[in-house]
Amino acid sequence: MTKKIISILVLLCTISGVLFGCAKKESPYIITFNNTQTNQTTKDFLDKDGNVILNQDELTKVFAFYAQYQRDYVDNYITAYSSYYGTTFDEYLKQQNSNGTTYAESIIEDVKTIFMEYLVTKKQIKEIGLSFSEEEQKIVDETFSQTKSSFGEEKFSSVCEKLGISEDDFKEYTISHTYMNSLLADYYYGENGQEAVTNETLLNNFNENYRRFKYIILSKVDESGNALSTDDLAAKKQKAESVLQQVNAGANFEDLVVTASEAYTDPATATTDDDKNTINEMNEIMLNDGLIADANGIYDKTSYNNYGSIVDSNVITQVFQMNVDECALIELDSAFWIVKLYDLNEKTEYFDNKRSDIFDSIVNPLMTEKINNWTSELNYTYNDETISQYNPTNLSPILIEETNSSSNSSSTKSTNEDKTGISAETIIIICLAGVLVIVAALVILMIILGNKKKKALLATTLNTESNEVESADNEQPIANDTQEQPENTAVEIENHKDEDYQSVFGNEDSENK
Repeated sequence: MTKKIISILVLLCTISGVLFGCAKKESPYIITFNNTQTNQTTKDFLDKDGNVILNQDELTKVFAFYAQYQRDYVDNYITAYSSYYGTTFDEYLKQQNSNGTTYAESIIEDVKTIFMEYLVTKKQIKEIGLSFSEEEQKIVDETFSQTKSSFGEEKFSSVCEKLGISEDDFKEYTISHTYMNSLLADYYYGENGQEAVTNETLLNNFNENYRRFKYIILSKVDESGNALSTDDLAAKKQKAESVLQQVNAGANFEDLVVTASEAYTDPATATTDDDKNTINEMNEIMLNDGLIADANGIYDKTSYNNYGSIVDSNVITQVFQMNVDECALIELDSAFWIVKLYDLNEKTEYFDNKRSDIFDSIVNPLMTEKINNWTSELNYTYNDETISQYNPTNLSPILIEETNSSSNSSSTKSTNEDKTGISAETIIIICLAGVLVIVAALVILMIILGNKKKKALLATTLNTESNEVESADNEQPIANDTQEQPENTAVEIENHKDEDYQSVFGNEDSENK
C-alpha cells in the first residue's frame, strides 16, 4: 500500500513539475545585443567592462514608456488640431506618408530612435563618469516638481501607476534624460570640453546669422479683421511711404513708432496690471532693443517652441540684405512694415542672451552625429514580436485624457500581462496544477480509507474539475483596465521625426495654420 501511495505521489509530482516548468515562461524582451569580441548574445545592456547598465526587464520598461509617451503626444496634437488636419487620431495612424509606411509605423521608428538615444547616452555617462552637480540636480528636481504640479499630485501618481513606473523612473526617462544630453554636450563641446566650441566661434555665428531691427507696422485689415477698401488701402500705403520718407530724412525712428505704428499700444489704455506689463514688454522691444532674429525668423526660442512664433520670411530676407541704419518698406499680405537695422553688438547682453541658442545650433548636429556613431557601434536586434505590442494602435491613452478618437479601440488595447507580470496562460496552468494537487490528496485519501464511496466521489470530482479546466482554457485573457503599460518618454522628440512626421509637429510657420 505504501509503495502504491509513493508511486502515485511521484507521478503527480512529476506532472506538476512539468506543468510548473511550462508556467515559467520567459519574460518578453525588447532587444538583444551581440558582443562581437566574445560573440555572446545578451538581453541585458552592458557597459564596456561587461557590467549591466539596464537588465532585460528594465529595457522593456523604458521602451514601453517612450512608446506610450510618443503615442499620447501625437494623439494630443492631432486631437487638438483635428479641425485643421481633418482626421481623428485613429484614422491618422492608418494614413501613409511619402515613404509608403503608416504613421503608426513611423511613430514606432521614432520610439526606437529615442530609446536608442537614451541607451547610448546613459552608457556614455556611466563610462565617462559624469554626474549632475548639486545645482544641476536642483534644476532637475525643480523641473520635475513643476511637471508633477501640472498633472496634479493625485493624477500624476495614477499615471505612474498605470505606466508601471515609479516617480523616479518618470523623472529619469524625461527630465534627467534631457540633462544627460546636456552633460555630454558640455563634456565634449563646452568651455573646457575635448572639442570645445570657442567664444570666437559663437560670436562669429552671432554676427553672421542674427540681425537686430526695429519696426513700424501699418495693418491692411480693420479692427474686425476685414480687408480694407481699395481707397483705405491706398491711403494706408501712402502713409507707410510717408513714414519711410520721414525716417530717411532724419526723423527719430522711435518717435515714429509711438506716433505711427499700429503695433504700439499706449500703456495708459491697460485695464489690468498684467495687461500693462505685457504692453510695456512689447513697447520695450519696439522702442529700445528691437527684435534680434536669426535667419529663420526665430526671435525667441520659447515663443517658437510653444507657439511657432517667427518673423515673416519676407521681412527676414530684407533685413539680412540691409546695412546698419538703413531703412526699408516691406509690403506683406497683411500689413506694411517699415524696418530699420541696428547695431547687433551695441550691448554685450544681446550676444549673451543668444549664446545658449547659438551653442545649441552648433552642437546639436555634432551630438546627433556622435549618437548615431555610438548607436552604429552597437550590434543589436529588436524583438519584433514584443515591439508590436507597443504599436500605437495597440495602446490606450494614459498621459492624456481618453478622447473619442481613441475610445473605440481602447477596450481591446492591452498587453497579455497584468500588473503582476503573470500572463493569463500562466495563471491557467497554475490553476491546473492546483487542481492536480487536490486530486492527489483525494487519491491518497481514497487509498488509505479503501472506501468505494470515496471512489465514486473522486470520479465525480475529476469530471467536475476537468470541465472547469477545459472551460478556463477556452477563455480569452481579459484585459485589466488598470494594467500598467511599460513606459515611454519622448524628450526632444522633434529632433527625431522624418520629414512627413516633422510636417505635422515641427513646421511652425504660424501663417500656415
